[in-house]
Amino acid sequence: MGFLAAAAARLAGAGIAVNPVPAHYDYLFFPSWRAEEALGLPEDLAGG
Repeated sequence: MGFLAAAAARLAGAGIAVNPVPAHYDYLFFPSWRAEEALGLPEDLAGG
Protein backbone atom coordinates (compact mmCIF):
# COMPACT_ATOMS: atom_id res chain seq x y z
CA MET A 1 0.00 0.00 0.00
CA GLY A 2 1.33 3.43 -0.88
CA PHE A 3 1.62 6.31 1.54
CA LEU A 4 -1.38 8.20 0.09
CA ALA A 5 -3.63 5.16 0.47
CA ALA A 6 -2.32 4.42 3.97
CA ALA A 7 -2.77 8.02 5.10
CA ALA A 8 -6.29 8.21 3.63
CA ALA A 9 -7.23 4.93 5.32
CA ARG A 10 -5.84 6.17 8.65
CA LEU A 11 -7.83 9.42 8.43
CA ALA A 12 -11.00 7.57 7.44
CA GLY A 13 -10.44 5.10 10.26
CA ALA A 14 -10.32 8.03 12.69
CA GLY A 15 -13.69 9.21 11.38
CA ILE A 16 -12.24 12.11 9.40
CA ALA A 17 -13.77 12.61 5.96
CA VAL A 18 -10.94 12.67 3.45
CA ASN A 19 -10.63 13.28 -0.28
CA PRO A 20 -7.30 11.92 -1.57
CA VAL A 21 -6.14 13.38 -4.90
CA PRO A 22 -3.22 11.64 -6.58
CA ALA A 23 -1.32 13.91 -8.95
CA HIS A 24 2.26 15.00 -9.57
CA TYR A 25 2.12 15.83 -5.86
CA ASP A 26 -0.39 13.92 -3.73
CA TYR A 27 -3.03 15.83 -1.78
CA LEU A 28 -5.31 14.94 1.12
CA PHE A 29 -8.27 17.25 1.64
CA PHE A 30 -10.15 17.07 4.95
CA PRO A 31 -12.37 19.41 7.00
CA SER A 32 -10.46 22.39 8.38
CA TRP A 33 -11.99 21.98 11.84
CA ARG A 34 -10.32 18.55 12.09
CA ALA A 35 -6.91 19.84 10.93
CA GLU A 36 -5.04 19.51 14.23
CA GLU A 37 -6.15 15.91 14.68
CA ALA A 38 -5.65 15.03 11.00
CA LEU A 39 -2.15 16.46 10.80
CA GLY A 40 -1.05 14.34 13.78
CA LEU A 41 -2.12 11.06 12.19
CA PRO A 42 0.58 10.80 9.47
CA GLU A 43 3.23 10.98 12.23
CA ASP A 44 1.69 7.77 13.56
CA LEU A 45 2.25 6.16 10.14
CA ALA A 46 5.90 7.21 10.12
CA GLY A 47 6.42 5.84 13.62
CA GLY A 48 7.03 9.33 15.04
